[in-house]
Amino acid sequence: KYTRTRRTPVGEVHLIDVDGDMEDVNDVFQVVDWEQRLPRTASGDLAAHDSLPLMVITASIENNAIETIIDTGSTICCMSDRVWKKIGCPVYTEKATNMRDANGNVAGTLGAVLDQAIVIGGLKFYTTIHVVPNAPFSLILGTPFCAIASIEISYRPSSEMVVKITDPNTEKSVLIP
Repeated sequence: KYTRTRRTPVGEVHLIDVDGDMEDVNDVFQVVDWEQRLPRTASGDLAAHDSLPLMVITASIENNAIETIIDTGSTICCMSDRVWKKIGCPVYTEKATNMRDANGNVAGTLGAVLDQAIVIGGLKFYTTIHVVPNAPFSLILGTPFCAIASIEISYRPSSEMVVKITDPNTEKSVLIP
């Protein structure tokens, strides 16, 4: 019920519900540090979370802010057909391909937008983005983008993630919390 759909940015205050009911608007909240938010084993050692949200950043395409997933396990970059219609870029249908999702299902793309400019943190990148009909996401930047942007991801035990991206044309880098 209270699961976040995206990662928690660095610097945001993490709160927990002291009495556990999350119902009373007058609940008292307590600020906790990252060690208190990590699960512990029966012996008291810190353990990994059972799951964490996807890495989500904001990218801009054709002056449209788009919630973007950085996915190092995706072999292509892809956007939903709703985003493609919104940005109005030409799609090359001869570049249509089949893609396999994590469950093994195969679906076809509508084609690809070639050399699309994407702005992240003031840096501009160019990549091919496949258009996926009825996709449950806006934009996924997969390994082709990760390679051109020299992506470096730092994970913290607190579940915070920091991404370093580097523009290959200017060699300028930015950190995205």
